[in-house]
This record gives sequence, C-alpha cells and structure tokens, in this order.
Amino acid sequence: MMRTIVEMTKAMLFHQNMGREWWGPAATYAAYIIARLPTRALDYEIPYEAWTGRRADYSLLHPFGVTAWVHVPDGLRTKLDSKATKGLGVRLW
Repeated sequence: MMRTIVEMTKAMLFHQNMGREWWGPAATYAAYIIARLPTRALDYEIPYEAWTGRRADYSLLHPFGVTAWVHVPDGLRTKLDSKATKGLGVRLW
C-alpha cells in the first residue's frame, strides 16, 4: 500500500508540475482517495466504510494543485500593485 501511495503522490506532483515541498499534502490526499476506493482485499468494499461503518462522502474530492489566487497584504504592495498573485491551491478538507 505504501508503494501505491508513493506512486500516486508522484503522479499528482508531476501532473501539476509541483515541487517536492508539496510532497506531504499530496501523500495525505493520495491516502484519503485510496481509503475511499473499493479494494479486492475487502471483497470490493470501501476501506473507509468498513472501518467506520459510515458511508464515504465524495463531495470533498477535488483536483489536486489547482490554480488559486493568494492575497497580498497591504504592507507588501503599493497602490498600483495587484492585490493578489497567482499560486497553487491545495485544499485537503
């Protein structure tokens, strides 16, 4: 399972052209996704549902590393500078 998480993490980072500093959030999100997929080891049950007894909520799934706008505080910009800069959004829950 660790190899699956590592491979999925690498794929997410390479796909979004993200650096190694995003390794932690990417691995966490990979594990989150894997826990909500059916597995043959549990006769195609979902691990999250088998562990908690509750149905998995898929509304929190989203693309990893999407474009986000980051606010620039007043003290770090002048009157004519942009109030936001383009960055990467990583929402884990």
